[in-house]
This record gives sequence, structure tokens and C-alpha cells, in this order.
Amino acid sequence: MCSVCCIHKIACLIGNEVVPPVVSFVQKYIVCPDWRQKYAALNVLGAILQGPDKTERGRIILPSFTPLLRLQFDLSRKVRESAAWVVSKIS
Repeated sequence: MCSVCCIHKIACLIGNEVVPPVVSFVQKYIVCPDWRQKYAALNVLGAILQGPDKTERGRIILPSFTPLLRLQFDLSRKVRESAAWVVSKIS
């Protein structure tokens, strides 16, 4: 979780600039069959949600919301918990 804290701090410092690399990472790994890759993508997504402004957050969340809901039923408990955590961070 140290990496999540670091990414969160970076997102808070640089704001919208963090969005493009994170979105490409999340899009690539959130659909992988390996639970570790989905878990990493979810943690990065949740970590940056407080950094960008509202418009950028909307651009991040809208395309990923359906996969987030599907991941609530993933076989991995860690993935399910992380997906729920990301949904709880959306405000």
C-alpha cells in the first residue's frame, strides 16, 4: 500500500497531469485475467481520484464504471474489495 500512498500524493501535487499515464495503465490491466494485474489497476485508479479536477475525474470514471461494477463479482476477494474501495472514493 506504500505505492498507493505515493501515487496518491503525486496525483494531489500534479493534478490533471497524472491522468494520461494512469488511464492507459488502468485500461490495459483492469481487464487482465490475472487478479494481481486487476488489483494493481484498481489501486492506481483509486489513488489518483482526489488529484485531478472534477472534469478530469469524470473522464476517468465514466469509461471505467462498468468494469468497476463487474469487478464487484470477481473471483478474487482482493479485487472485489479494491473495486468497492474505488467506488467509495468516487464523489
